[in-house]
Amino acid sequence: MLLCSARQFGSSIYVLQDSVPCRAYHSEVVDKMLQVRMLSGEMVTSIPVEEIHDVKSLKLRLNQLHGLPPRFRQRLLLSGVPLEDTARLDSSTELELVLLPLAAVSQAQADALASSVLQGAVAEVESILQLPHDPNMLQSDGSRALILASEHGHEEIVRLLLEAGADKDAEKGVPKRGGTALMIASERGHVGVVRLLLEAGSDKELADKGGFTALIKAACHGHDEVVRFLLEDGAAKDTANCNGNTALMMASEQGHAEIVRLLLEAGADKDLTNASGFTALIKASGQGHLQAVCSLLDAGADKDAAENRGGTALMMASEQGYIDVVGALLDAGADMSLADSRGYTALMMVSSVGHVDIVRLLLEAGSGTDLARNGGTKALMMAAYEGGRTAFMKAAVKGHVDVLRLLMEAGAKIDVADNSDCAALMGASCQGYVEVVHLLLEAGARDVPNNGGYTALMAASYQGHLEIASLLVESGAEKDATNDRGKTALMIASETGHVEIVRLLLEAGASKDLPDHSGRTALVKACCQNYVEVVRLLLKAGANKNYADNKNGYTALIASSHAGHAEIVRLLLDAGADKDHADKKADTALMVASVAGHVEVVRLLLEADTKKDVAENDGYTALMMASTRGHVDVVHLLLEASAMKDLSDNSGNTALMMASYRNRFEVVRSLLEAGVEKDLAEKDGNTALMMAADQGHADVVRVLLEAGANKDLADHRGHTALMMASARQEQNPTIIALLS
Repeated sequence: MLLCSARQFGSSIYVLQDSVPCRAYHSEVVDKMLQVRMLSGEMVTSIPVEEIHDVKSLKLRLNQLHGLPPRFRQRLLLSGVPLEDTARLDSSTELELVLLPLAAVSQAQADALASSVLQGAVAEVESILQLPHDPNMLQSDGSRALILASEHGHEEIVRLLLEAGADKDAEKGVPKRGGTALMIASERGHVGVVRLLLEAGSDKELADKGGFTALIKAACHGHDEVVRFLLEDGAAKDTANCNGNTALMMASEQGHAEIVRLLLEAGADKDLTNASGFTALIKASGQGHLQAVCSLLDAGADKDAAENRGGTALMMASEQGYIDVVGALLDAGADMSLADSRGYTALMMVSSVGHVDIVRLLLEAGSGTDLARNGGTKALMMAAYEGGRTAFMKAAVKGHVDVLRLLMEAGAKIDVADNSDCAALMGASCQGYVEVVHLLLEAGARDVPNNGGYTALMAASYQGHLEIASLLVESGAEKDATNDRGKTALMIASETGHVEIVRLLLEAGASKDLPDHSGRTALVKACCQNYVEVVRLLLKAGANKNYADNKNGYTALIASSHAGHAEIVRLLLDAGADKDHADKKADTALMVASVAGHVEVVRLLLEADTKKDVAENDGYTALMMASTRGHVDVVHLLLEASAMKDLSDNSGNTALMMASYRNRFEVVRSLLEAGVEKDLAEKDGNTALMMAADQGHADVVRVLLEAGANKDLADHRGHTALMMASARQEQNPTIIALLS
């Protein structure tokens, strides 16, 4: 008995139906009917007047119940005159229906719609849609009108756009960045907009590129009412984003307790894990959200679940210092003996960061707990992590004195070492925790070397922790203990320049002349590093100033001369150091200073009347070394000190030859001015002029000729300087001209 017919409008076929029986009405009923016809006269429908209030409601009826296009594409005419949407329909009337295609609008008009949407201008939006304007047309920036309205919470505009046929599940922007109107409204907490979109049938299970659904977004941002609406509408509770996080995990991590409660009541899976293995409980515990933790525990969440690296909720809360959460987890029976992938227990973690109250709480909760490992000691205190450190040692190396006291009261062993044989005393000494060292020494800790031979005293000496070094010396620490490289605490303090620790050790009777495995003493080490005050202290204490190392035969004077440490050289000379001692290559302090060009050191040594003309194993003198390197100022000093200028090395080379060969022009000129012999020849008969010519050094050739060098001399093969210059692959015309 329903009026059903198919009408074709444009290119679309619309099915029309009405709930009014197709029968003959009494005249009084017929007088109260609205009849809608096409312009062609074809009947569309008859509707009782009492069911319609105005033109707008009639258009909506035609769209919703009869499948006609949105109201903005409908025009109703009375006697050929278009009716406004607000026009009342309260009497029997016959209306004509016209269906309009969408208008061809410009981009500027599309942007005008977006502007009106952003401003919340309802009337302007309605006017633009009446063109009729396509609500799905993209704006210049790729945005969509419905998404803009949803984002800014303009409910009435959202309603208008939905009526106009806006795509409720279209994604945000071009190129797509993900996110539908429902997702964005949920994220912003616009409850009314969410309700409209759900009523319009928006797909609540769609996700953006990160895998976030509307429910996950609302849960993450703490919008309780939005979450409630989505759950009531049947949104999937356990959908996870691309990182495996569910709505429950996100709400738990953010501490949105009411949302956690809503999700749990809705049956969300409380023990799901994300890609890193975190559960909702682990997340809530690590952030200290007590209410969320309690809700999850009450719901039966797995309290000992571990993430991928083995961390549990108890470990996370302990390390971060959330004592109330730790208490709740312990009350729920969380296992304190569990360790992560590194072997860290909750007690180790909290001992390392120094949360005293949580240490106390864990110890109280674990009293009497023993495991048959680590010699049967309490697992809470002594279970070792990767590297072998205990909770006690971790507290020591972090300087947490109060934590140490608690652990000691609970029976922790103070001398247990890690896998490197480092005990708590060593760690605290290295880090400079005076109060910890004092506490440990009072408790009877001993300065035991680790497996590299290092002691706590060495560690304190290296770091310069004077007060700790003093405590260790007073407690009887072995002052002359050596590590695997033969170094003592005094050597270490000397080579690192910690003057006061050197003073402390010397006053305590540390042996000042012990050598390490390379044969270097504390004095040599201090000289090499130019620590003047340390050298002064060691010399004053009577350190052997002439001790030579067994590697190179270096003494303190040779080492400091080679490095150019003039002030230390002065101290050593004043102390009577042997200025002419030679190392294993027969180098003296003057030689190593000359070859390095240390002018002031050379001056000091010459003033101390060091031997100027001794030669090393290859026959080189200080003058030859300085000449070869081109150190003209050193050459001047040596010449002024009457160094023998014509000595030759084992091959017959003189200082002039060496400087000429290497193009040391200023040195050559200085030697010539000092009256060196110009025409001496080495073992193959080569003179300085031949060497300069052969190497192409024109300036040196010129100055030698000006000084009277004999250009006609020949070597043992009969070659003159000119012949050598001419035989060069790259001839120097200037040299050939000078020698011709």
